[in-house]
This record gives sequence, structure tokens and C-alpha cells, in this order.
Amino acid sequence: MASTSPDPLEPELRRAAKGLDPLVRRDRTVATEGRARGKSYTEKPQLGPKGEGGETRKRRTAWLLIAVVAAGLAISGMIWKQDLLPHWMHPRSTAQQQQILTLTDADVDYATTENARAALSRGEIPPILAWANPETRRKILSGEEKLYTKRLLDESQQRGAIVHVRVSTGGVFLAEDVLTAERPHGTTFPAGPGVLTHFHFTVEQAGPKGVVSCYVNSLDGGVASTSPMAAGQSGDLEVVAR
Repeated sequence: MASTSPDPLEPELRRAAKGLDPLVRRDRTVATEGRARGKSYTEKPQLGPKGEGGETRKRRTAWLLIAVVAAGLAISGMIWKQDLLPHWMHPRSTAQQQQILTLTDADVDYATTENARAALSRGEIPPILAWANPETRRKILSGEEKLYTKRLLDESQQRGAIVHVRVSTGGVFLAEDVLTAERPHGTTFPAGPGVLTHFHFTVEQAGPKGVVSCYVNSLDGGVASTSPMAAGQSGDLEVVAR
């Protein structure tokens, strides 16, 4: 009797038909659980960026408030410091553009120049050159520069006026004068050919008209004058020796 070989697929088909294969059941179970977990699991929202943005905005707002307060204190300090300054030293806008006047030999204060040279030759520094630099004193002694004394205020029309004037020549500060009707002349100043002397006027108290003008004139007929200035206003003039 001939033997019949078993069909190799028969056992697998029987197991699949009966649903008894544990591997198949396990694979189905894992797949089912995986799908279930995928449906029920919800990823936690990432709140970090929004939270950090809110904190950043809060910090920026705080720093902005600090900066505003600091700026306010700084401005208040500047105003407070200005209030401590004399009235005529407060920064004000100028009343006009500066004018330049040319001086000639007729304007030289010869007597004062000779006295200054005599003092310098003795090794002394005259008071009128106390603020001048050594180079300016050397030029006065050598005759390269001369001294000029000019009336800056018309005393007949400026009764009661008080004007402060700062004088500088060649960029070197010379002195600050107080001009009144009783003292209309400014500081005697040195000047040479092409050297500018600068006058900065600031009115502390105006005359009876409520305004005051300052000027520099040349004996040859030239004159430079500020516009009428009220108390607290400033103006500038310059002269140059020929």
C-alpha cells in the first residue's frame, strides 16, 4: 500500500481556520492595542514658547519703565542744575547772527600797549594780559600784536542796564566783564592782523526801554551792533585787526 505524503499547508490552514495560532493572535492584539493607544493618547501642548514670550514682554515692559523713569530723573537733574546757575549763564538762543568789524591802527590803545610791553620786558605779566597765553604775550612784546580798548555800551541810553560780556581772542579766553552805564568799556584785548576777537553779550538786566544793544565801533567809521536784547537774551560780535 503506497503512503500518502501530508500536505504541508494543511496544518497552517487548520490553525488559521480555527484561529488557534498564538502568533497570529498576538500580532492582532498588538496592532489593536497600538491603534487604541494612538486614538486615546493626546500629546501635551507645548506651552513653553507662549509662556516664554509672555515673560519676555513683561521683562521688556519693566525695563522700558525703568528707562523712562531714569530719563525723567536725568532731565530733572539738568533743570535743577541750570536753576543754580546765575541768570546770565543760562544757555539761551542768540538774538542775532554775529557781525565782524575790522579795526585799524587808529583804534589801537597805544598808551596801554606801551605800558604792557614795558611790564613784559621786566618779566612781569600785566593784569590785562593775565588770561593771555605765552604766545600772545610774546607777540605784544615783539610788536606783532597791539592792545585795543573799546566802549561796548552806550551809557546815555542804557541807564540801569547790566550786561555780561565774555571776551576771547584766537580761541583763548581773556576775561568776563560786567557792563553798566557807569562802566561801558570792556576788557582791553590784544589783536594782530587777521586775529579775531570774540564778544559774547548776555543781558542780565535791560534798560528803561526793556531792551539793550551792545556795539563795537571803529574810529574810521565802522560799527557792529547787536540787535536789541531783553533780559536773558544773548548776542555776539567779532572784530579783526587789519
